[in-house]
Amino acid sequence: MIKALPIGMVTLATTLSVPQASFADQGEDVELPVVGQADAESGTAFEGSTVEIHPPVTSEDGGYVNVAWTVNAEGGRYNSSVFAKNDVFRYYRGGGVSGVTLTDEASRVRYHPLQDSEQQCVCAATHRPRNYKDVVYDGSSATFWNSYIVADDVTAVTVKVPGFDPVEDVPIE
Repeated sequence: MIKALPIGMVTLATTLSVPQASFADQGEDVELPVVGQADAESGTAFEGSTVEIHPPVTSEDGGYVNVAWTVNAEGGRYNSSVFAKNDVFRYYRGGGVSGVTLTDEASRVRYHPLQDSEQQCVCAATHRPRNYKDVVYDGSSATFWNSYIVADDVTAVTVKVPGFDPVEDVPIE
């Protein structure tokens, strides 16, 4: 059994670096490195699509981790709200993309996206740049991000995006 930690209620210090934009702000030609990829779960609306996980960014003093991920839509169009399927914590303002979790397989601990003091997800969709994509159309892609507090001794996680197979062994450095 995987334990869920109630770290989602953490109030962020104002000194914490929270992204105010997405990679989309850097232009359409930016190619992000990929550390893992997964196909959509069979029988879902995402079938034929993929998700790519980009290298997580960890704060200098450790613990705070930002994970960016890209959905490559094939065979349909998807509203980003489909990623807001967090059944453990209630996130206000629609939950952003709060359903994306990290799991440390060694300790069997699952990490949920952070919430700020107003119980909003510290993730894309709640903190939107001007060109945020609410809908990912067939044949296009969109990059999202989530923020987590992860134990300092965690070196790799499994990333689970709702509707897609898990992406295992994503390094946390």
